[in-house]
Amino acid sequence: MKKHAILLVLALAFILRVDHITSPLIGEHHWRQADTASISRNYYENGFHFLYPQVNWGGNSSGVVECEFPVYSYAVALLYKFFGEHEYLGRLLSVLASLITISFLYLLVKKQINEKTALWSAFFYAVLPLNVFLGRTFQPEATLLMASVVAIYFFSEWIATGKWHLFIFSAFFLSLACLLKPQTLYLGLPLLFLAWDKYKNHTFLRWQLWLYMLLVVVAIFLWYYHIHKVRIVTFGIWEYSMDKWGNWDMVLSLYYWKRIFSVLLERYFAWIGFPIFLFGLFLKRKNPRERLFDFWLIAILVYFIIVARGNYEHDYYQLPIMLPACVFMGKVFSRYFMNDKIKDGKTALLALCLAGILFFSFDTLHKYFKAEDVKSSQMLHLAEVINKKVERNALIVIIADDGDPSLLYLSHHKGWVVIPKAVYNPFYEGKARLGAAYIAGYLYYKEFAENPEEQLRIKELVASKQLEPVFSDGESFIMKLLLSSLFVPQAASKMAAATHLAPTTGIKMVLVKGGCYQMGDTFGDGAADEKPVHTVCLDDFYMAQYDVTQGQWKAIMGNNPSAFKGCGDNCPVETVSWHEAQQFISKLNSASSGKKYRLPTEAEWEYSARSGGKNDKYAGGNDIDSVAWYGSNSDGETHPAGTKAPNGLGLYDMNGNVWQWVQDCYSPSYYRNSPQNNPQGPFFCAGRVLRGGSWYSAARDTRTATRLWYPPVARLSDGGFRLAMTK
Repeated sequence: MKKHAILLVLALAFILRVDHITSPLIGEHHWRQADTASISRNYYENGFHFLYPQVNWGGNSSGVVECEFPVYSYAVALLYKFFGEHEYLGRLLSVLASLITISFLYLLVKKQINEKTALWSAFFYAVLPLNVFLGRTFQPEATLLMASVVAIYFFSEWIATGKWHLFIFSAFFLSLACLLKPQTLYLGLPLLFLAWDKYKNHTFLRWQLWLYMLLVVVAIFLWYYHIHKVRIVTFGIWEYSMDKWGNWDMVLSLYYWKRIFSVLLERYFAWIGFPIFLFGLFLKRKNPRERLFDFWLIAILVYFIIVARGNYEHDYYQLPIMLPACVFMGKVFSRYFMNDKIKDGKTALLALCLAGILFFSFDTLHKYFKAEDVKSSQMLHLAEVINKKVERNALIVIIADDGDPSLLYLSHHKGWVVIPKAVYNPFYEGKARLGAAYIAGYLYYKEFAENPEEQLRIKELVASKQLEPVFSDGESFIMKLLLSSLFVPQAASKMAAATHLAPTTGIKMVLVKGGCYQMGDTFGDGAADEKPVHTVCLDDFYMAQYDVTQGQWKAIMGNNPSAFKGCGDNCPVETVSWHEAQQFISKLNSASSGKKYRLPTEAEWEYSARSGGKNDKYAGGNDIDSVAWYGSNSDGETHPAGTKAPNGLGLYDMNGNVWQWVQDCYSPSYYRNSPQNNPQGPFFCAGRVLRGGSWYSAARDTRTATRLWYPPVARLSDGGFRLAMTK
């Protein structure tokens, strides 16, 4: 084994990763890269306020975003300060992190197994396709893997020597890895193996290990608690079962594992590397220390289960598996390639495999690099036009597939990003009121292939007299909002006979005449807790015409907890718990003379949503798009109250925009025993009911009969409330 062979591997890794290093942020993973680079640019341009990372798609707000620990973006911003704003600096930082990863993987494998295996492991990590590509993208994945392998290496050294500086180094890098991705806590399993191998039955009695764990957990808590409190917008880190993690139905499906396997096979293992990896799994372990990589691999499989949607949607989520996987590949080549003791053709076979791995790796990389071709990028072309034709300080609405914000970053503008389904008059009227001056996008989107009628909305938008054409080339367009033609007073809706205005806030309360109705899943497509359908009779009561807004909350409470502050005072307040809603009501009642406001009961809420007990699937009829802001039209955010059609009682947003806390405790079986007259819900419970669905909900979860529950201390970025009052 040549003394400096690892330097040759590092040189090869460097050469592969600096190819196309000056490419703009287009091609594969441009969305993730644009978000990361947006944070870097905002640090650089708006002052280096580390605790307040900002993105461009926060509309007219500051854009402070709830995100993973932004140390990578901040480091790039510091490089901008000294060398100017060049995106290749971010790529070079990833290249450096990747080289450090290879170096420490080599050192770790050399320590746990042998030098020959270490060299082969480092080699495979250096050349496999997505290892290369993600080792030079403008995103923190390379930094994450660097922190992971460095943490394990220093932990193994600390376990062996007991030196405290190694303990500190390991705790620091594991904290960094977990801050970059909280799910990296899975590394606790291989670390536990190392500790158990040293201390056996006394492992859990070692106070140093408890201190180590405490340091990591406290670091995670401090960052994510802080950023959750100051956020304006969010990447959706903690949406259990609704975003990247906790999707157990997906884990149990065949299509999920088929997707994971196909990505690993082609993009990570270059086809031929996968059977070599499998063969390495079954090689006999020559010493107990090798089992570190077994436990490491098991931990990542657990991570695949817990973070299912993240792994399904983004192939870079699988990158961590390549650290132990390359070790198993390295063990095969170390044991059988050019081994003088083996004369049965294994070397020739492995040589062919090696050639195949290199061929398919370079072929896959070629496809990835080809996607970064400047000349063929429609998005980059439109960004350049926006730069020329739209004032730098003008807010712009970008229409993009899946809400992709890349065009905002590339055009160096701030504003909003919407999906094509959200394009119709009330939407851009609302954005104009918030300061939007332009709308830009494309005349064709991939979703039109399945829903061609959606293309009509874009054509109608371009032809609208409320918009002034700025640019169109047959593929993309820029339109200017003509504000004076947008702000036409809405026609008065049909209202109930009597109303009441709450003091201080001006909340309008609509009289709802009592009656009897059929409560529950009357359409037969709901959940078990919506059954059985049963008769409920109610007395007269008042119901608020709108959800409590941010402005009304501030008038009573003096603060604004909302995640979507940039939406404005007329948007519903959210991120409030059931208990906080009760505090609001208590203060409002103190300012009232004899009026006692409260949350509606669940039965009152559904009766009101059904326009006085009608058999309406949604609040106002059976056309959800006309009455509700929900997951398919909301563009992932709340909207000003009353911008959708009201129901038959003149109540707005009973479905969609935000879930609404009601007074009742939750029980899945309550409908079986509910009293007929004025039911108040079960007496004891651990959770309170929310009704109505939200900007995030699927249509199925935005029905008048849908029930949801959370602990009363829960704060949801799509959860608010409205008032009721006894007559």
